Amino acid sequence: MQEEATIIAGGEFRLFGVLHHPTASGRADVGALLLPPFAEEKKGAHRLLVDLARELCRRGVPTLRFDYRGTGDSEGTFTDFTLSGALADARRAIAFLRERASTDRVGLVGVRLGGTLAAHLARETETRAAWLALWEPITSGRRYVQMNLRQMRIREMMTAAEGSRTGSVGVWEYGGMGVTGSGGAIPKTDEPIRGRPIPHTPTPPHSHTPTLPYSHTPTPPREGYDFDGYWITPALHAELGALTLPTPRDEGGPPRVLAIAVNAAARVSSELEALASTYGSAGASVAAIAVAAEPFWSLQDTVPVPKLIRATADWVVPRNSPLAG
Repeated sequence: MQEEATIIAGGEFRLFGVLHHPTASGRADVGALLLPPFAEEKKGAHRLLVDLARELCRRGVPTLRFDYRGTGDSEGTFTDFTLSGALADARRAIAFLRERASTDRVGLVGVRLGGTLAAHLARETETRAAWLALWEPITSGRRYVQMNLRQMRIREMMTAAEGSRTGSVGVWEYGGMGVTGSGGAIPKTDEPIRGRPIPHTPTPPHSHTPTLPYSHTPTPPREGYDFDGYWITPALHAELGALTLPTPRDEGGPPRVLAIAVNAAARVSSELEALASTYGSAGASVAAIAVAAEPFWSLQDTVPVPKLIRATADWVVPRNSPLAG
């Protein structure tokens, strides 16, 4: 097994990726593209995606991990990140994997927001997804933003109560979604939020990665808000608020779909069950399962979840498959 740091060129931003090659050479039966979560959740999922890529690779599946524009080691700043841009980045990553793995068949694994994006990609005729695996996909972007902002407000209130900061905590509405701020002022809902964008320092390339010239430095927007350390522009805010899981196409969608819930109770939510049902009604072979684990995407420390890796890999490539070696 080989791991190759690589650059995915050909678009507005050059993307950083890691391609995991199986030991056997030649044309692969299928490849796998891993779509990471959004913002801070990406940190909690990073190690698990590395583990999954290596496990799939051991089973003969060439696997590509990549960073969206403005995130990780890819070109750009976070204010360049949009959902439409992330979808375009994923399409380029699929084309790159098809060429490098010499296969037309690519399956998608998406985590949280990455799962929602993967579902949108799988609906596109050009994607021709071999299969679709979703780890706790975001079913409502609006609710996702509201929940995270509520958690931010609680943390700010706790910090203020401890006396480590001055000023009161105010909450206002921005486009119908609660946004936390300080100072106690509550702007009118039709007024834009203005503030100082959070400075972004690109991650220095590691010794084993290609060097990316960060030449694309557009003027950061003056409007937006802080989302747990990430500056959300009005355009991204609007995209997140409108984001939902798409309805699968009646024909031409992924023939196999895996939906995994991750929670301490090991319970598949009604939303995930409904999602699985819609794919089943569209003719896909569907599995909806739950893995007992804490929500790794929201934890500060990296937590291994071997059951999640094993369940996904066993579904993609069963142990008794010739591809598993």
